[in-house]
Amino acid sequence: MKAKIFGSLLIAVLAITSVAQAQTRNPYVRQQRIEQGIRHGQITHTEAVALHRQQIQLERERRMALADGRLTRFERKHLQREEARLSYAVERSKHNDFRRY
Repeated sequence: MKAKIFGSLLIAVLAITSVAQAQTRNPYVRQQRIEQGIRHGQITHTEAVALHRQQIQLERERRMALADGRLTRFERKHLQREEARLSYAVERSKHNDFRRY
């Protein structure tokens, strides 16, 4: 009985984390987070320009990695690392106490 409960709890946790990761990796969701930060005054114009450039660079790297029709393990890890850095940069920009008035 305990094993069934633990197993179902583990599956639920894994499902939730995979959905959360999929949402943050979506370029549209990242773009929406940046736009929201701009609207709420949490991200300055300079920060927004830098984040947009990082987003464009990430998409360029993704296109280059997929140019040969496949994504190698190294390319996938590199893109995941860059996505995580960009996500962290958005979060850091939204909560760094610089305000746009």
